[in-house]
Amino acid sequence: MRLTTAALVLLAFGAQERRSPPTVAIRNATIVIDASTTLERATIVLRGGFIEAVGTDITPPPDAEVLDGANLHVYPGFVDGWTAAGLGDTKRTPEDRKKAEATPVDFTKDALGGMEEANRKGIRSDFQAADRAAFSEADLARHHKGGFSAVHVAAPEEYLGGAAALIALNGGPRRESVVRAQTGQAGAFRSYGDGYPTTVMGVLAHLRQALLDAQRHRALASAYEKDPAGRARPPSDPSLEALWPLLERRVPLFLEANTELEIERAVTLAAEFKLDLVITGGQESGAAAPLLKKAGVPVIVGLKFPREPKKPRPARTEPLKEGEYEELPKPRRQYEDEKREWERRVRSAIALNEAGVSFAFSTAGLSEPSVALKQVARLVAKGLPREAAVRALTSSPAAILKSDVAYGKLAAKRPANVTVLTAPLGSMEARVRYIFADGLKFAYEPDGKAEGPPEVELSGLWTLKVEKSDVGPLEISLALKQKGRELAGAVRSSAFGEGVITQGRVGGKSFTLGAKITVDGDPVELEIRGELKDGAFKGTLTGPFGENLPWTGRKPE
Repeated sequence: MRLTTAALVLLAFGAQERRSPPTVAIRNATIVIDASTTLERATIVLRGGFIEAVGTDITPPPDAEVLDGANLHVYPGFVDGWTAAGLGDTKRTPEDRKKAEATPVDFTKDALGGMEEANRKGIRSDFQAADRAAFSEADLARHHKGGFSAVHVAAPEEYLGGAAALIALNGGPRRESVVRAQTGQAGAFRSYGDGYPTTVMGVLAHLRQALLDAQRHRALASAYEKDPAGRARPPSDPSLEALWPLLERRVPLFLEANTELEIERAVTLAAEFKLDLVITGGQESGAAAPLLKKAGVPVIVGLKFPREPKKPRPARTEPLKEGEYEELPKPRRQYEDEKREWERRVRSAIALNEAGVSFAFSTAGLSEPSVALKQVARLVAKGLPREAAVRALTSSPAAILKSDVAYGKLAAKRPANVTVLTAPLGSMEARVRYIFADGLKFAYEPDGKAEGPPEVELSGLWTLKVEKSDVGPLEISLALKQKGRELAGAVRSSAFGEGVITQGRVGGKSFTLGAKITVDGDPVELEIRGELKDGAFKGTLTGPFGENLPWTGRKPE
């Protein structure tokens, strides 16, 4: 018997194993329906990739896997608003660039009467991120541990980098994981390569020229379609044709702009061409919040914070020895200016929220997506309302990406995209326990890996020594009480002050604990990780904005 082509295709598709979403009930959990609605001791039922029921009076069905939700916090699946994850190396080779871009003009030899013909440097608007996106199991786990059930991906290197795409982190092939293949056009005021344009003003002119060329090409193509008689057929130009949806406002321009001036220029460019605009990066977007609010421009804010400036060292009192030299300490006025600028950047999301500007969060630039949970906790400690943090990871990216039918809220008949944390979002101790992407379950231990039984006993008094910090050597005294895997206790003394252990856990020869102390009247959260190595405890102490300080520990005799 001979098989038709259609039959062969069906057999090929059927031969690929597709996981079936399980039926799961999480009961007795804190369930955050959306940023403004939270249910205590509630149950959510997931079946066939959709939410079957959610509420406080739900009985788990008999065929469901029932998960104990005590001490768990259930959220709509988080969405990473902007990342290059899953795309691999998208940089074009010099040969590819040469084919796509015009031959550079030597301005020292030739006078240029007008714009170079088809100058396409850094213009790759026809690139499709959805065609390149691929996530290995390790890639999935890295983003899942940040709480993400979906990511918005785009190539980062070009002035116009092509169509961005929304990808569900369900582990399936592209046909099952691509939620929206074209969310918008990616752009930036930076690019790799040498020569013009090298300034923001040059890039702005370059972008304007590309958009003007696309407008002209669209007009020629439209005129030819209406009346081809006597008209030359317009050339095929995928790069310009890829910009037509942008010009027709069917998709927005996602333009990376970080400084206040870049943001102002981005808004001006969008207004000139009547484009829908979304700012990405937005390091100084808080300073531009009034303009963004007036223009109705949302922001996808990066969670990578700049390094906090170090305090000036005390002036040296003893004279230098022969052959010694000392670098002059930073003037206090310079430190105060740098600290003020650092504070302004870190507080951008807070300023956007106060101004009523819609914003989402992005992991672009972070070494690990899992750090996102801690960065959000640091913003909450700085003053960002917890509800605003929930919106920035759920309903705001869903609205910006026009995908709020699938993300942003927990309700019956909606796709089962769910994030389950071990503590409330905004707490330094929050870890991912489960991710559901299109109903498929991914389980993680609180420390991100499988736990072994405790191999150490930590009850008692401990002294941790930090040899190097901005203020010199530090000692921290901890009173710990271990019960099985759990750690409790207090910070008895430190250079920071006293406080309590808010969360602690032991697995194998390792432990992690969170502590909350009060410094100058403000609550500050610390994270301490350690493990037994060569008979001694060693680890790192993470401060309120990510600085990792190595420590060694012992029990006083």
